[in-house]
Amino acid sequence: MRHTDKLFKLLALILLMTLYTDAGITGNWVTYDDKSGKKKSIVKITQRGNTLSGKIIKMFTYPPDTVCTPCKGKLHNKKVLGMTIFSNLTLKDGKWKGGKILDPENGKWYTCEMWEEGSKLKVRGYILMFFRTQIWKRH
Repeated sequence: MRHTDKLFKLLALILLMTLYTDAGITGNWVTYDDKSGKKKSIVKITQRGNTLSGKIIKMFTYPPDTVCTPCKGKLHNKKVLGMTIFSNLTLKDGKWKGGKILDPENGKWYTCEMWEEGSKLKVRGYILMFFRTQIWKRH
């Protein structure tokens, strides 16, 4: 077998292993309003390398052309639908940590960590020692 054939088979095997690796947390998650309990949005979580990011792919409580007026910088007045609201989370001690998460309703960024508990995803945003935890459900 030629060297290039061996290399091709190795690369194909690596690709197949990557396709069938279960990242667990990746996929679509439904977010809920803290007060009303109603569905708020669907966030698609993707993994690239060893980091996670999440993008809003559907909104239930706002029209699809809603923009983030309280957001600062490059996200100011950008559509919330399609917006990446968190990124750069890495797995440490069973939790995804180290990134920031955006609340498009107030335009604020929070330190973030998330972890699965059964079929639920707990998403916690921090400012200093204060935090709020939301529960997202798989869509």
